[in-house]
Amino acid sequence: MKYLRALIATYSLFVVLWFAAYLIVPDQWWPLILLNKLAYFFLVVAIPVFIVALLSWKKSTVGLALLPVLVFAYFYAPFLIPNNAIEKNAPSLRVMTYNIWNQNKDIDSILKVINTAAPDVVAVQELMVDIQEEFVENMAISYPYYHVSPEVYGGTTAIFSKHDFTNVIEVDFKIDRPAIAVDIIIGDKAVTVIGAHLYPSYYSYHDRPVSEMPKAIGQYIKDQQSQIKLLVDLIKSTSDIPVVLACDCNVQRTSSSRLLLEEVLTDSAVTLGWSLADQMPAGAKYEHNIDHIDYIWYAGPVRPMGLYRSIDAGGSDHAPIFADLFIH
Repeated sequence: MKYLRALIATYSLFVVLWFAAYLIVPDQWWPLILLNKLAYFFLVVAIPVFIVALLSWKKSTVGLALLPVLVFAYFYAPFLIPNNAIEKNAPSLRVMTYNIWNQNKDIDSILKVINTAAPDVVAVQELMVDIQEEFVENMAISYPYYHVSPEVYGGTTAIFSKHDFTNVIEVDFKIDRPAIAVDIIIGDKAVTVIGAHLYPSYYSYHDRPVSEMPKAIGQYIKDQQSQIKLLVDLIKSTSDIPVVLACDCNVQRTSSSRLLLEEVLTDSAVTLGWSLADQMPAGAKYEHNIDHIDYIWYAGPVRPMGLYRSIDAGGSDHAPIFADLFIH
């Protein structure tokens, strides 16, 4: 039992020190970047560790074990507590974000997933040039308004809509894939929808010698945050127009990049928490993945009514998520 208490104390101290670093230290230091990225895996055991500590019947051990539980709650409590306060207005807009995966050539399966969910607007990531023409031609049947960014390594971004665009802005990050912002009219209201795919950590270790990885990891977070700052500037310039960001953000809840996004945006998943909508869309389940990297963010007079993940991924390594939104 003595060794078990020492192990619990060591774990608790590690979590507290990491959390202090998360709050205080900018994550340009590569070990902290990795810890922030992987934090879910050592935080998710906080509750089992606390239960074991309770069995020890030692107050000091229980007190120490409570600290990681509080840190876990700081990040993930909205996903664990039922939220019955969501008003059930008729949704104005359904928005999907879908990383179709640059190795996925199964256009029919991709289209089936999209058409089953029937969103009004779809933000697509990793669209490869070798399937682009056929994919766009088929999408245009139900989504006649679209914009596809120029081809880049790993597949580009695109937006497809059932509603006409009144404006299109392509945000060239000078890093990896551009973002696309379109203004659409829903009834008598204007809405800006942004599709984006933020820089992934994958490039910091893929096909690199180990000696180069620390520098590349630090550069990855700098590049990702420079993308976010451009998006934040764009969103701030939209004035009072509602904004929806449909994004494969490659950002965990414990990443400092997320803090930059939260300066101007709210995560639909946090707002809805553990909530149940009145009617489940076809082919979908409620999105309760607390370590998600695909997001529907919003700003301004927008209220999420429901957040869902398609059951079928359509051959991709990402099952798309989509949100029903009420525009005030």
